Amino acid sequence: MFLSKLKLKNFRKYENLEVSFKDGLNVLIGENDSGKTTIIDAIRILLGTQSHEYYYIDEKDFNNPNEEMEIECTFSFKDNSYSKVAKFLEWITFNDEKKPELIVRLKAIKKELKIKRTITAGEIDLDTRFDLLDELRVTYLKPLRDANNELIAGRSSRLSQILKSHELFYKKENEHPFIEFAKEFNENINKYFSDDEGKLILSNINKHLGEFLGKEKKEDYETNINITEDKLDTILNSLNLSLSKNKLGLGTLNQLYMSLELLLFEIDKNTLNLCLIEELEAHLHPQAQLRTIKYLQNNFEKNSQIILTTHSVNLASSLKLENLILCKNKNVYPLGKDYTQLEEENYIFLEMFLDATKANLFFAKGVIFVEGSAENLLVPAIAEIIERPLDKYGVSIVNVSSTAFNSYSKIFLRKNEDEIIDIPIAIITDLDIKDNSETKVIKLTEERIREIEDNFEYGKGTFISLKDKFYLNVYDLKKDIRKIKNLKKLPDGLGEIIENFSMEEIVIEEYRDLIRKRKTEDYENGKIKVFINLCQTLEYDLAIGELAYYLYNAILLSKNEEEISKEKFEEEFESKSEKEKVKEIFKDNFYTNYDENKKSKLSKAEVALNLSHLLKENIEETRKILLRDRYCEYIIKAIEYVTEPITTKGSNEND
Repeated sequence: MFLSKLKLKNFRKYENLEVSFKDGLNVLIGENDSGKTTIIDAIRILLGTQSHEYYYIDEKDFNNPNEEMEIECTFSFKDNSYSKVAKFLEWITFNDEKKPELIVRLKAIKKELKIKRTITAGEIDLDTRFDLLDELRVTYLKPLRDANNELIAGRSSRLSQILKSHELFYKKENEHPFIEFAKEFNENINKYFSDDEGKLILSNINKHLGEFLGKEKKEDYETNINITEDKLDTILNSLNLSLSKNKLGLGTLNQLYMSLELLLFEIDKNTLNLCLIEELEAHLHPQAQLRTIKYLQNNFEKNSQIILTTHSVNLASSLKLENLILCKNKNVYPLGKDYTQLEEENYIFLEMFLDATKANLFFAKGVIFVEGSAENLLVPAIAEIIERPLDKYGVSIVNVSSTAFNSYSKIFLRKNEDEIIDIPIAIITDLDIKDNSETKVIKLTEERIREIEDNFEYGKGTFISLKDKFYLNVYDLKKDIRKIKNLKKLPDGLGEIIENFSMEEIVIEEYRDLIRKRKTEDYENGKIKVFINLCQTLEYDLAIGELAYYLYNAILLSKNEEEISKEKFEEEFESKSEKEKVKEIFKDNFYTNYDENKKSKLSKAEVALNLSHLLKENIEETRKILLRDRYCEYIIKAIEYVTEPITTKGSNEND
């Protein structure tokens, strides 16, 4: 039995919310104030906790204090747990798949100065009172736990509850060895106070007590001194748990407390084995966080359900993506296979490569994906120069390879296309088309369309929408044909005809437009937008743009050479063509992709870092250049998309 669905109506920040949970581990992730605690609180308010804490609903719990608030939990039963259905038979309903469910709901409404709450279960129209909440109580580990106080001896302490739940303590009251130990110890205490030294102390106490109470009460108040009652509960409540070190830090105490809570959760199982943990990372260093989450996965995921909250990138990156539930903008988005557009191979890839740095995207208000170390360093610097600092806007920049854009961006795409995660995603990518690149394409002419239609008895005009369209390769053409006819596989022979279509040269700009269109079609979807440069790579475009002087000096600094003045740079480069300028700037084979037969002598990252410093040192001038240079426009637009538009930009004329 597990919690499969939570519905909230008019509860705190949520007007209406529905959250789906899976059996095993569920992790609510998101930035601060994204609603994670609200979801946890809703569950424990309705179901109650093993520590029997009572939550008083007050006006601040209503989104609208003039309307009714409702919390509803739906519980599903595993195939091997239908025996538990009998306990709740009076309230059982059946879902669309004819499987049994238990639906429990809390309703609260403000009437005058009081808030009336009711808990019912079953069919909503029957409104049947539910009185088996004790079977559904959850284990709850609060955030910022006061571990020191939780671990001390006392009534119903965690240690005493663990011991009472153990089979060795199931014996009858007078049969447990602890009773004999306590009796023997108390006898020794009494013996001490009966001897001369102890008797003197006891006599002195009785004397003062008699004077205070009066002689007529003296016999009623004869004192005895014991260590504890010889009852098992009293003995267990007086026990402490300590480690070998005398003074423990807050983190160690917190781990000790959590381990006791989880041990009690494992031993004292009720009908619903649900544990709620808020901010698992509180007081725990990163390694302890990872150790704790592995412990939970290894020991509880199969037979229990755990719902925890976190804003730790270390935890987010160490968990399987399908365990995560993203909380964002008054909504929640499970990231399991039933909800995203990610394919099986995407999940495998992300499990391998989604590290703590990239996991920042789960906590961001916007995300920029780049495909290299140069962009990873330069884009934040440019954003700062144009007064759109990424940290201020809560934007994460994630460096991935171009082949991985889909794996990462599809995290934010839902199978239900009406469900849009409201996070702007910018993909900054290069065309990577050199001036001397081969620009051969397949053109689907009218004759070729007729050949396809005639040979395979497709009606005339079936593929007219593809007329004169260019294709980079055979695969793209086959894909379009399958899409138009809604085919999983082309008919025999059609693939061979297409593969025999000859390719033709087109001009470089047409080819670049084709690549630009292809990348846009591949990546753009919903809130995901693609921003592409004009010519080749970021560095190439900078070399032919207005930032060439700063790029040239960044290269000189990386080679430990002195910077040159702007006057000297302009003197040397004024008469050169764009191609000659690029060749001069990269004459020492700075990048391997300009001459793949030689090794790169300089680091792209180092040059980008030096360029970032130079741009910031000359911020007044470089800001104007960045806002007017057409070769930088795609980066500026990407930054604007994930932050906010710049209202005034530089003119196209040189200052």
